[in-house]
Amino acid sequence: MEARVVREFENPLLRRKELEVEVSHPGAGTPDRRSLRERLSRIFGAQPDMVFIRKILTKTGLNKSLCSVEVYRDPGYATIVVPRHIIDRDSGSKKGEKSEG
Repeated sequence: MEARVVREFENPLLRRKELEVEVSHPGAGTPDRRSLRERLSRIFGAQPDMVFIRKILTKTGLNKSLCSVEVYRDPGYATIVVPRHIIDRDSGSKKGEKSEG
C-alpha cells in the first residue's frame, strides 16, 4: 500500500491538518480503516488516535482510493470536534459496543 498526499490544508482554528490522500492498493481491495490509519500515522508522524479517516472513495475497477483524513495536534481537542460515530468507526468498535471514555 502506497500513499500520496494530493492536497494539504492546515486548519489552526480546529488545531488539525486536513488532507486528501490517494492510496494505491494494487491487487487488493479497499484497505480497512484500521490498517490505513496506522499507515498514515507513521507517514505523518502522529499517534494513531490523532488520525481520523472521514471518507474513503474507491472507484470500481481501480486499485486506488481517495481518502479524506484529519490529523489533530491535541487528542483532547479531537474528542470534542470529531463526531462520536467517526471515532467509533476508526477505532474498530462494533455497533452497539460501548467505547471507552
